[in-house]
Amino acid sequence: MEQNKTKWYDNKVLTNILLILFFPVGLYALWKSNTIAKWWKITATIIIALTVLANLGDDKNSGSSEISSAEQPLNIELTQAQRDSIAAVERANMIEERKNATISAGDLVSSYTSNEVAADNNFKGKKFYVEGYIESIGKDILDDIYVTLKSGDLIRSVQCYIEDQDKVAQLRKGQKITVIGECDGLMMNVLMKNCKLVTNKEDL
Repeated sequence: MEQNKTKWYDNKVLTNILLILFFPVGLYALWKSNTIAKWWKITATIIIALTVLANLGDDKNSGSSEISSAEQPLNIELTQAQRDSIAAVERANMIEERKNATISAGDLVSSYTSNEVAADNNFKGKKFYVEGYIESIGKDILDDIYVTLKSGDLIRSVQCYIEDQDKVAQLRKGQKITVIGECDGLMMNVLMKNCKLVTNKEDL
């Protein structure tokens, strides 16, 4: 079986680090990457350009009292523009990763009702995000807490087992939630175990 060799510039984390620490190489990697969306390539390039222009403006306003580079202390403190750039990169990556790893409750149930064997291959034993609207909140015969998400199917829903009783106690029917957990296959409902409530992607 052939192994897919990932190009160094397709590594999102490495590319983002290079953008911050050594932006010429980072820009090269950004535009060569096949894993980063074009809109983000343009956004990141604009942010870097504005940061460079801002730094040039600061240098021009520093006056004629400059000391030699040998006498200047090394200043590693990030400017506000750089901190904002880092925050923007991290947020964009978080949103992109969330989109790629999130499935709606309806799509998950539909996959299982269409072909349970194929759905198990794609989902069972894997950890991912599921989003949907709460249909019911309760406990099973073993007293384990669960929340079911509406799927549009008359019979089946996504049943998410959540251990955090305090957080579940604050939920209500009809509320939109997102959980991350491990799919345990189909047993009347599609089961998601070891779930944790997370922020909905539109609220990131």
